[in-house]
Amino acid sequence: MKVDWDLSGVERADSTELRSRYKKLARTAGKVAAGRGDEKAMDRIPATSRIVAEYEFPYLAHAAMEPLNATVRFDGERAEAWIPTQFQTLDQRRSARSWD
Repeated sequence: MKVDWDLSGVERADSTELRSRYKKLARTAGKVAAGRGDEKAMDRIPATSRIVAEYEFPYLAHAAMEPLNATVRFDGERAEAWIPTQFQTLDQRRSARSWD
């Protein structure tokens, strides 16, 4: 089978471009959820005791690489489940409770 993918609508931003976009968005005023504290407090701290640092790392998508599905074999008394999950203990408890 020869697959011909249409990638015309796919965004191909690299880490450098994404970082530039994120910095621009960070300078954009957002909606204020709560107004507490003193916005000018940092201006009163002497420059000699202030530490400013910026940390950057490449974009790492937290996307599932496994197929999102589940298979369960139930023989009337026991269940065996194959589930792509990050919460094995919770899934085991819920599976056990379902058969009660």
